[in-house]
Amino acid sequence: METKTFIEELARRIGSNADDVATMIDAFATVVKDKGMAQESVAIPGFGTFSACKEMEHIALAEDGKRYLYPPKITLDFEASSALKNKIQKKEGGVE
Repeated sequence: METKTFIEELARRIGSNADDVATMIDAFATVVKDKGMAQESVAIPGFGTFSACKEMEHIALAEDGKRYLYPPKITLDFEASSALKNKIQKKEGGVE
């Protein structure tokens, strides 16, 4: 699903206009980004948790024998809640 379609679908479901929904999504993304940069997690009950993980600087040996220095970086992982996983499994099994 493309972003525009996603925003329109959310707007339709909550009875709002697309511009307001786009603003909310941008604000949500900013909060998750800021908390991730601070290495904090963001948990949304019934949906899941975004967790930041810092990968330390490291040196790796390539196949050509050269050594490369990889800088530290923060990655963001998403773990779906058990409630969301259950809803998806029920939908896939045809039970709802």
